[in-house]
Amino acid sequence: MAKVYAGVIYGMGLLIGFALLIPYIFDRIAQYRLSSDGWARVMVFPCIWTGMSTILLFANPLGDIVDYAFTFLNYDEIMQFTSFAGLGGINFMLAWWGTCSVMVVLD
Repeated sequence: MAKVYAGVIYGMGLLIGFALLIPYIFDRIAQYRLSSDGWARVMVFPCIWTGMSTILLFANPLGDIVDYAFTFLNYDEIMQFTSFAGLGGINFMLAWWGTCSVMVVLD
């Protein structure tokens, strides 16, 4: 049995947590630098979130176990969308839905 060090487990969690923080930071920078109206308000976060989730999908030793797109596995319509858009398409749509919902609530 392989010996697992606690520092490695905590370090992986910390690294993944900081990697998932990057889209939020870039979204705040885009809101500050670019106008708060228009495409930057709605599209920056979903695009960067999808990119980071794709990078983590290939870099994570656990594979796609942390991808929240798998929560929609039993829905036929989502599976049809996934057949041509892939997991990145689901991640983009979920992040975009959240961004648009916040925009509707705040405006």
